[in-house]
Parts: sequence; C-alpha cells; structure tokens
Amino acid sequence: MSRIIFQDTYAIVIPSFVEVEVHSHSMLHLFMGVGACDVVVDMEIVSGDAIFVASNTEHIPGKENVCKLFFLFDPTSSYAEQAKTLYLKEKSYCVIDIADKSFLNRIEEKTDEEIIAFSKELLERIFEVSEEGIKKDERILKLVEDIKRGKYFHQSVAEIASDVYISESRLQHLFKETTGITLKNYLLMKQMEYCYKLVLAGNSITYAAMEAGFASPAHLAYTCKKQTGISITAVLK
Repeated sequence: MSRIIFQDTYAIVIPSFVEVEVHSHSMLHLFMGVGACDVVVDMEIVSGDAIFVASNTEHIPGKENVCKLFFLFDPTSSYAEQAKTLYLKEKSYCVIDIADKSFLNRIEEKTDEEIIAFSKELLERIFEVSEEGIKKDERILKLVEDIKRGKYFHQSVAEIASDVYISESRLQHLFKETTGITLKNYLLMKQMEYCYKLVLAGNSITYAAMEAGFASPAHLAYTCKKQTGISITAVLK
C-alpha cells in the first residue's frame, strides 16, 4: 500500500504503484529518488535528484529510475508560490540538486513522524525565502480555509457565492486572481484529498465519496483517474 501523509499545505506520498497514465492537475509536484529519478513532462524525459513539475502540466513518473517519494503542494500555499518564483519561472519543470539521499534509501522503514521531520528539514533547505507580504483579498483567504475544513463540499459555486455574498462571476474572478486556481478546481482537489483521508482511516470508498460531496463512487473513481492517472484502489493496494 502507498503511504500518504497529509500536512497542512502539502501531502507526502511514498508510492507503491508503478503503472500510471499521463495526467495533469492543479497541484504542484516535487519528485525525489535515490540517485536520479525519471519523470516524463510534456512528452520529454526529465531525470534528476529532485524534479519540480508545475501545476496543470501533463506528466507521468518514469519506469526506469523510480521516484521514492513525492510531494503534492496545495497551489494556494506559500511553497507553491515560492517554487514558481524561485525554480519554475513559467517553465513546466525544474531539476534541483539534493545532496543527502541516505534517508530515501531506507524510507520504507521510517515512521510517519520521521518522514515528516525529514520533509520539514528538506523544505527549509529548498525554500530559502519567506512568503512575500502581498496584499490578498481576505474574503478569499477565509474561503480557502473554509474549503480546507470541508464546509463547502456539498455546494455548487453558485451556492458558495450566495453564502459569501459575492456574485458568482466576481467570486470566480477574485478566487483565481488571489490563488492562481479556479474555485471549482480547488474545491475538487480538496474533495479528493478528503476522500483519501477517509479511506486511509478505514472507511469505504462509497462512504468517502458521499461524505466528500461526489455524486457517486463512480464519479469519485472517474475523477481520481482523470486527475492523478491512477485509480484510488490502485494507490491503496
């Protein structure tokens, strides 16, 4: 079974799966391997110690040099903003050097707490600047936090707009302007994340789908496959 460790603004994934279809999604990736790992990005094979892949970029993990661990960053997070500014700069990917790989060699033996500590130390080294004090719409920042807590999983964009007293078109514009992602895509991303958390906690996929606001388990299955290139059951085998 793959291990998925959720943190506030990112998820850490130690994959057990190999077969993945080409896909793209709103999250920003950081792939890591022992030695070089391979990722196919926009039909190009990219190899390196650690590879950033931008949001909404078609990609697939390589089969030759397998990634041992990867991060999925919330596109509204400071980490995602800094990655775009420091490394990607409107590029679809960037290879960076990570000197110490000894931890990854035995990552299967590590506890969740050890992996979390390793990840925090690693990210502190990769991201050397703090978030800029950019003025952002406080209403949208509050909405992001509400979505993270699952408040709007069963509501449409129109219903959310009515709840926050902003017209639907204005809300969608403000959300994209503030976060860099559409409200619909961000809501979907957080619904999927919630489903994974529920299933990892021992709940059925049917229960998770209903709790997260999907129309049916089939709708969840289709969405996961389209967004991640692999079914939720395959990830958790």
